[in-house]
Amino acid sequence: MRLSLVTQRIQTTAQLASKAVSTKTNVPVLSNLLLTATKDNQLKIESSDLEISIKVAIQAKVDEPGQITVPAKTFTEYISTIKNDTVTLSSDGNQLMVSDGTNDASFVTMPAQDFPELPTYETQSDQAFLDPSLFRSLVKQTVFASASGDIHPVLTGVLFVFKHDHMVDVVATDSFRLSIVTVPFEGNLEGSFIVPASALRDVDGLLADASAIDASDAPLTFMASSEQNQVFIKVGIVEVISRLLDAQYPDYQRIIPTEFVSKIELSAATFLDAVKTTAIFAEREGQSIKIMSNPLEGTLSLSAQSSAVGTYKGSSAATITGDAHTLGFNARYLVDAIQSIASDTLVMNISGPTQPTVFTGKDDAAYRHIVMPMTLTD
Repeated sequence: MRLSLVTQRIQTTAQLASKAVSTKTNVPVLSNLLLTATKDNQLKIESSDLEISIKVAIQAKVDEPGQITVPAKTFTEYISTIKNDTVTLSSDGNQLMVSDGTNDASFVTMPAQDFPELPTYETQSDQAFLDPSLFRSLVKQTVFASASGDIHPVLTGVLFVFKHDHMVDVVATDSFRLSIVTVPFEGNLEGSFIVPASALRDVDGLLADASAIDASDAPLTFMASSEQNQVFIKVGIVEVISRLLDAQYPDYQRIIPTEFVSKIELSAATFLDAVKTTAIFAEREGQSIKIMSNPLEGTLSLSAQSSAVGTYKGSSAATITGDAHTLGFNARYLVDAIQSIASDTLVMNISGPTQPTVFTGKDDAAYRHIVMPMTLTD
């Protein structure tokens, strides 16, 4: 194998691919990157921890095609130090040599055949296309509501429901709260797929620097196969592959209230500040914040008490229609709900003190966040 390419490109792509390298594994080759130089003048870099895999492909001048694996950590660290504009990679099958015209380095390698063969999407016709910025937004508004831990594995995933009307529901819940975003997509993919939240966080991290992955003007391609039990998310020069969660997701439509007895509108920023202040006086994580609505005065009163800290009472101005209510919410869930709203004005649709409350942004029909109130004690 022998090729040369722009140093900055290999620096960037090696860093990107390293995000899926396994740091704790009983399979030594999974600590390596698989480098493949192809006849059509590409360098492909692959990594995997057997749960999530990353493929990156960039242009290179390939003099001799070939494959080799190289330790990800030391290779990316060394590559990042090179100052010259171009770099040459070559391998004799036992070592990988790196030369920038001034300095030379060699790395101990492992055979390419030891690296697991990563899955490829078999049904290229079934795809969905989304704008990358829209995808980042829906990840931000859903992933935080997914569960952590192994008690309910299915809830550690995010449900994508691609419908024939070219709308997709993206849903996450930990059984105490639920986020749902409904947005349009292009393409002809249909079906329901549960994607691990960790995979979506990885994609979001890659999209944070769109220019690095050549994704500034490219759509994000979402491909999923229940038969393969894999999801493939491709944008720019990067493809992320993850297993799907094979389980029955809860009936989320049944959880979403459709009838309300009260509506509260107020500044999201002002309410967030008030909730964060009140939360200081919650005794421990999970302690409730009491919220009392007063339609006549147009105020929302917040209070919390703790035997270890003390008590706090505050209020925020609000536009309230319907009945007065007293509700209790988990302090952290309330902060998360407010921060997930993109609009300046927050809307709380209340079904009752023991029924789920729906948080939305004013004039934003795409996103809803549902939180179950807590039982208040005197």
